Amino acid sequence: MEKELGRTPIELKVFKKTHVRKKENESDPNVWVEERAERTFSGLEGIGSSRQAEAIDGVQIVAMSNQIAKLTAALAESERRRVAEQESMSETVQQIKE
Repeated sequence: MEKELGRTPIELKVFKKTHVRKKENESDPNVWVEERAERTFSGLEGIGSSRQAEAIDGVQIVAMSNQIAKLTAALAESERRRVAEQESMSETVQQIKE
């Protein structure tokens, strides 16, 4: 399945593919190899969805963390420039007074 999809398949899809009989034709419904497999799959669907959501959340967290790091660095640089400009202006004002 990995070669077919070009990525690691989700466990639920592997379970379903290995526990559902192949269709004889397009009008055939999915037929589970046994009722217990269908019940197990139904129970796992909710767990799989939350695992997938957690994985997506993890990816989003990493992306957001990277963005926060960039913004924090930009803010620090901006603050450094502001302080340097303020010091420069203070020196200029001091020179004018003298």
